[in-house]
Amino acid sequence: MHRGYWLGLSVGLVAMVFLARTAMFSGAVAQQSANAQESRSEDGQTTLVLAPVADAQVSSARPATNFGGSMQLEAAVAASESDRSLCLVRFNLLAYLPAGAVIESARLELNLRSGSNGGTVNLTVCKVVSDWMEYTITWNARPKIEAPCSEATVGTALMYYRWDVTEAARAWLSGPDFGLAVSGPERTSDYSRRFASREQPTFAPRLVVTYRSTR
Repeated sequence: MHRGYWLGLSVGLVAMVFLARTAMFSGAVAQQSANAQESRSEDGQTTLVLAPVADAQVSSARPATNFGGSMQLEAAVAASESDRSLCLVRFNLLAYLPAGAVIESARLELNLRSGSNGGTVNLTVCKVVSDWMEYTITWNARPKIEAPCSEATVGTALMYYRWDVTEAARAWLSGPDFGLAVSGPERTSDYSRRFASREQPTFAPRLVVTYRSTR
Protein backbone atom coordinates (compact mmCIF):
# COMPACT_ATOMS: atom_id res chain seq x y z
CA MET A 1 0.00 0.00 0.00
CA HIS A 2 2.78 2.41 0.88
CA ARG A 3 4.64 1.53 -2.30
CA GLY A 4 1.56 2.32 -4.38
CA TYR A 5 1.06 5.61 -2.56
CA TRP A 6 4.61 6.80 -3.25
CA LEU A 7 4.48 5.59 -6.84
CA GLY A 8 1.28 7.51 -7.43
CA LEU A 9 2.76 10.62 -5.82
CA SER A 10 5.86 10.40 -8.01
CA VAL A 11 3.78 10.05 -11.17
CA GLY A 12 1.69 13.03 -10.12
CA LEU A 13 4.77 15.18 -9.56
CA VAL A 14 6.22 14.23 -12.95
CA ALA A 15 2.94 15.14 -14.61
CA MET A 16 2.86 18.52 -12.86
CA VAL A 17 6.42 19.32 -13.98
CA PHE A 18 5.57 18.28 -17.54
CA LEU A 19 2.47 20.47 -17.62
CA ALA A 20 4.36 23.44 -16.15
CA ARG A 21 7.10 23.15 -18.76
CA THR A 22 4.55 22.77 -21.53
CA ALA A 23 2.78 25.93 -20.37
CA MET A 24 6.08 27.83 -20.29
CA PHE A 25 6.93 26.66 -23.81
CA SER A 26 3.47 27.57 -25.10
CA GLY A 27 3.80 31.03 -23.58
CA ALA A 28 7.17 31.55 -25.25
CA VAL A 29 5.78 30.46 -28.62
CA ALA A 30 2.77 32.77 -28.21
CA GLN A 31 5.06 35.69 -27.36
CA GLN A 32 7.26 34.97 -30.38
CA SER A 33 4.17 34.84 -32.62
CA ALA A 34 3.03 38.19 -31.23
CA ASN A 35 6.38 39.80 -32.06
CA ALA A 36 6.93 38.27 -35.50
CA GLN A 37 4.90 36.97 -38.41
CA GLU A 38 6.53 34.83 -41.07
CA SER A 39 5.53 33.83 -44.59
CA ARG A 40 7.37 31.92 -47.34
CA SER A 41 7.06 32.38 -51.08
CA GLU A 42 7.35 29.77 -53.82
CA ASP A 43 10.76 31.09 -54.86
CA GLY A 44 12.22 30.22 -51.45
CA GLN A 45 12.21 33.69 -49.92
CA THR A 46 10.89 34.33 -46.44
CA THR A 47 9.28 37.56 -45.27
CA LEU A 48 9.32 38.56 -41.61
CA VAL A 49 7.08 41.26 -40.15
CA LEU A 50 8.47 42.30 -36.77
CA ALA A 51 6.98 44.38 -33.97
CA PRO A 52 9.36 46.70 -32.11
CA VAL A 53 10.93 45.79 -28.78
CA ALA A 54 11.49 49.46 -27.87
CA ASP A 55 10.57 52.92 -29.14
CA ALA A 56 10.60 56.49 -27.85
CA GLN A 57 10.69 60.12 -28.89
CA VAL A 58 12.95 62.86 -27.57
CA SER A 59 12.44 66.63 -27.56
CA SER A 60 14.98 69.45 -27.38
CA ALA A 61 12.37 71.63 -25.62
CA ARG A 62 12.23 69.09 -22.77
CA PRO A 63 15.78 67.76 -22.90
CA ALA A 64 15.68 65.81 -19.63
CA THR A 65 12.22 64.25 -20.11
CA ASN A 66 11.70 60.62 -21.07
CA PHE A 67 8.80 59.78 -23.39
CA GLY A 68 9.31 56.00 -23.48
CA GLY A 69 5.73 55.22 -22.51
CA SER A 70 4.14 57.68 -24.92
CA MET A 71 1.44 56.62 -27.36
CA GLN A 72 3.16 58.54 -30.15
CA LEU A 73 6.48 58.97 -31.93
CA GLU A 74 6.93 62.52 -33.16
CA ALA A 75 9.27 64.02 -35.72
CA ALA A 76 8.79 67.77 -35.57
CA VAL A 77 10.22 71.26 -35.57
CA ALA A 78 8.69 74.21 -33.72
CA ALA A 79 10.94 77.05 -34.78
CA SER A 80 9.19 79.61 -32.58
CA GLU A 81 10.05 77.53 -29.52
CA SER A 82 13.44 76.31 -30.76
CA ASP A 83 12.08 72.79 -30.39
CA ARG A 84 13.05 69.75 -32.41
CA SER A 85 11.75 66.22 -31.87
CA LEU A 86 12.92 62.93 -33.28
CA CYS A 87 12.00 59.32 -32.58
CA LEU A 88 13.79 56.03 -32.17
CA VAL A 89 12.66 52.47 -32.73
CA ARG A 90 14.39 49.13 -32.29
CA PHE A 91 13.57 45.59 -33.41
CA ASN A 92 15.15 42.26 -32.49
CA LEU A 93 15.80 41.07 -36.04
CA LEU A 94 18.67 38.67 -35.30
CA ALA A 95 16.45 36.62 -32.98
CA TYR A 96 14.35 35.55 -35.98
CA LEU A 97 16.95 35.13 -38.75
CA PRO A 98 18.51 31.70 -39.29
CA ALA A 99 22.27 31.32 -39.58
CA GLY A 100 23.44 32.13 -43.09
CA ALA A 101 20.42 34.26 -43.97
CA VAL A 102 20.90 36.75 -46.81
CA ILE A 103 18.74 39.86 -46.52
CA GLU A 104 17.14 40.80 -49.83
CA SER A 105 15.23 43.86 -48.58
CA ALA A 106 14.09 45.58 -45.41
CA ARG A 107 11.78 48.48 -44.79
CA LEU A 108 10.57 50.43 -41.78
CA GLU A 109 6.86 51.21 -41.69
CA LEU A 110 5.35 53.87 -39.41
CA ASN A 111 1.65 54.66 -39.16
CA LEU A 112 0.87 58.39 -39.18
CA ARG A 113 -1.81 59.36 -36.66
CA SER A 114 -1.69 63.16 -37.04
CA GLY A 115 0.18 65.84 -38.93
CA SER A 116 0.23 69.61 -38.69
CA ASN A 117 1.00 72.14 -41.42
CA GLY A 118 -0.28 70.69 -44.67
CA GLY A 119 1.79 69.60 -47.58
CA THR A 120 4.66 67.19 -47.27
CA VAL A 121 7.91 66.88 -45.36
CA ASN A 122 10.88 64.65 -46.08
CA LEU A 123 11.71 62.52 -43.06
CA THR A 124 15.01 60.67 -42.81
CA VAL A 125 15.71 57.31 -41.17
CA CYS A 126 19.30 56.59 -40.10
CA LYS A 127 21.03 53.76 -38.28
CA VAL A 128 21.58 54.26 -34.55
CA VAL A 129 25.14 53.38 -33.51
CA SER A 130 25.08 53.67 -29.72
CA ASP A 131 22.89 52.07 -27.10
CA TRP A 132 19.73 53.55 -25.55
CA MET A 133 16.99 52.39 -23.22
CA GLU A 134 13.31 53.00 -23.85
CA TYR A 135 12.43 54.29 -20.38
CA THR A 136 15.56 56.37 -19.75
CA ILE A 137 16.33 57.92 -23.15
CA THR A 138 16.16 61.75 -23.28
CA TRP A 139 17.26 64.46 -25.70
CA ASN A 140 20.34 65.08 -23.57
CA ALA A 141 21.21 61.37 -23.65
CA ARG A 142 20.14 60.62 -27.22
CA PRO A 143 22.29 58.10 -29.11
CA LYS A 144 24.54 58.74 -32.08
CA ILE A 145 23.27 58.10 -35.59
CA GLU A 146 25.04 57.66 -38.91
CA ALA A 147 24.59 56.44 -42.48
CA PRO A 148 23.14 54.45 -44.09
CA CYS A 149 20.12 56.72 -44.18
CA SER A 150 17.01 56.77 -46.33
CA GLU A 151 14.36 59.38 -46.98
CA ALA A 152 10.61 59.27 -47.52
CA THR A 153 8.09 61.98 -48.26
CA VAL A 154 5.38 62.09 -45.60
CA GLY A 155 2.13 63.93 -46.14
CA THR A 156 -0.81 64.21 -43.76
CA ALA A 157 -2.82 61.16 -44.89
CA LEU A 158 -3.28 58.72 -42.01
CA MET A 159 -1.51 55.62 -43.32
CA TYR A 160 1.69 53.61 -43.11
CA TYR A 161 4.75 55.33 -44.60
CA ARG A 162 7.79 53.33 -45.65
CA TRP A 163 11.56 53.75 -45.57
CA ASP A 164 14.10 51.47 -47.22
CA VAL A 165 16.43 50.27 -44.46
CA THR A 166 18.03 47.34 -46.29
CA GLU A 167 21.60 48.53 -45.76
CA ALA A 168 21.03 49.10 -42.04
CA ALA A 169 19.50 45.63 -41.64
CA ARG A 170 22.43 44.03 -43.44
CA ALA A 171 24.83 45.89 -41.16
CA TRP A 172 23.10 44.37 -38.11
CA LEU A 173 24.15 40.91 -39.31
CA SER A 174 27.78 41.69 -38.48
CA GLY A 175 27.46 44.35 -35.81
CA PRO A 176 25.30 45.60 -32.95
CA ASP A 177 21.67 46.49 -33.55
CA PHE A 178 20.70 49.70 -31.78
CA GLY A 179 17.75 50.43 -34.03
CA LEU A 180 16.77 53.37 -36.19
CA ALA A 181 16.21 57.11 -35.73
CA VAL A 182 13.55 59.11 -37.59
CA SER A 183 14.01 62.86 -37.96
CA GLY A 184 12.98 65.74 -40.18
CA PRO A 185 14.82 68.71 -41.64
CA GLU A 186 15.87 71.63 -39.47
CA ARG A 187 14.07 74.57 -41.00
CA THR A 188 12.37 77.81 -40.03
CA SER A 189 8.80 76.73 -40.81
CA ASP A 190 7.05 74.51 -38.29
CA TYR A 191 5.84 70.97 -38.97
CA SER A 192 4.86 67.91 -36.97
CA ARG A 193 4.32 64.28 -37.89
CA ARG A 194 3.08 62.00 -35.10
CA PHE A 195 3.25 58.26 -35.63
CA ALA A 196 1.82 55.49 -33.46
CA SER A 197 4.23 53.94 -30.98
CA ARG A 198 4.23 50.31 -29.91
CA GLU A 199 1.80 51.31 -27.15
CA GLN A 200 -0.81 51.29 -29.94
CA PRO A 201 -0.53 47.67 -31.17
CA THR A 202 -3.05 48.09 -34.00
CA PHE A 203 -0.96 50.84 -35.60
CA ALA A 204 2.47 49.96 -34.18
CA PRO A 205 5.74 50.38 -36.09
CA ARG A 206 6.89 47.36 -38.03
CA LEU A 207 10.01 46.10 -39.75
CA VAL A 208 9.40 44.06 -42.90
CA VAL A 209 12.39 41.94 -43.93
CA THR A 210 12.66 39.58 -46.89
CA TYR A 211 15.53 37.08 -46.81
CA ARG A 212 16.68 33.80 -48.29
CA SER A 213 18.46 31.04 -46.48
CA THR A 214 21.73 29.59 -47.77
CA ARG A 215 21.58 26.49 -45.56
